[in-house]
Amino acid sequence: MKCLRCPESAEKCIRDEIHLKKGFWRENNLTDIIVDCYNKETNCDGHEASNKGYCIKGSIGPLCEKCDIYGVRWGERYA
Repeated sequence: MKCLRCPESAEKCIRDEIHLKKGFWRENNLTDIIVDCYNKETNCDGHEASNKGYCIKGSIGPLCEKCDIYGVRWGERYA
């Protein structure tokens, strides 16, 4: 196992967990590829444990730029 520095886009790292800062997104908690949400920074709120997919409620997809119009992720429809 190789030890790596906690990325600058992270609020904190605990063992193998990366807790993202607001404004950053990643596909899932198994990857260390972290992307800046440059188009809609406020939609990316990955440091909140209640958020699904590192997005604020109602947002989905890469960089949280789409609305959950079918209610697949959030159980309610958003437009």
